[in-house]
Amino acid sequence: EMTSRDIARIQRDWVTAARQAADAGFGIVYVYGAHGYLLTQFLSPVTNQRTDGYGGSLASRGRFWLETLAAVRDASAAAAPSRPGSRYTAAASFPASRPTTCSS
Repeated sequence: EMTSRDIARIQRDWVTAARQAADAGFGIVYVYGAHGYLLTQFLSPVTNQRTDGYGGSLASRGRFWLETLAAVRDASAAAAPSRPGSRYTAAASFPASRPTTCSS
């Protein structure tokens, strides 16, 4: 299980990548979490068995994703005026759901 330090490090890595993309001239940053990637694993009640603030309720399981997305948005706001994109697959997070990919 990832520690809170591990989670913070991953979030810093996303921020670093967003800044590098903005510095390289990209106009949008896309936070990808579909198809079993780490962000989706936190969202899923099947793969996320944590008992801390990142597990349990949907709001708690979504915390890692939302914190990461907010940090990326804040880091890239000056260079990339559009909001960062984000993608997840509901079927991976909620096994009883039909296979649907959602984007925002």
